[in-house]
Amino acid sequence: MQADKAVAMQTSDADDRDVIHALKKELEMYKELHARAQAQALEERKQKIDNSLKIEELKLEVQTAHDSLSLYKNKCLSLLKEQIVWGCEREKLEKALNETNAELQKTKDKCNKEVKILQRKHEEQHREIIHLADKLRESQNEIKKIEEVVLELNSNNLMLQREQQMKEEERECVVCGEHQRDVIFWPCRHICACKECTQSLRQPDTCPICRKVSVAHEVFYS
Repeated sequence: MQADKAVAMQTSDADDRDVIHALKKELEMYKELHARAQAQALEERKQKIDNSLKIEELKLEVQTAHDSLSLYKNKCLSLLKEQIVWGCEREKLEKALNETNAELQKTKDKCNKEVKILQRKHEEQHREIIHLADKLRESQNEIKKIEEVVLELNSNNLMLQREQQMKEEERECVVCGEHQRDVIFWPCRHICACKECTQSLRQPDTCPICRKVSVAHEVFYS
């Protein structure tokens, strides 16, 4: 009976060890499951936190994008207003430019007409100048001819004056040199003295030039 008790005790101890061993395994499995559950819970919590942070970042990005969009919208509106104003100003400028171009064209046409008139006047003046130059050359030629004629006339006048002087000298009495010769001595035919000097000669019947005996006769000039 003691042996049976011993065997029973040994069997009971073995069973206890098996139970303990099974409990240990269950405890380890529980610990492992608990650790996994905690790790999964931590991972899920971390995921939630990350998601929350991402959501906040997305919200911030959305707000920033909204602000940028609002700013861009304001800029677009401002540019649109400026474009509208510039369009009005552009129409005014184009109208003013067209008016200015029209005035410039009128002024250009007027200037062209005046230039043509001035060109015609210049051509007429040029032709008139040429005509006057030709007349001037003709006048100069006429003046030269007249000067030549005047020189010739002066020369002839001088010659006539000399001839007249010579004639007058030839007609002057060779005795007194003042009165005109009016007595001819014959037959030598010299007319060389005046009546007064002939009467006052020492030898009235002698010619004062050739000293020949001559008869004095009075000469009358027409």
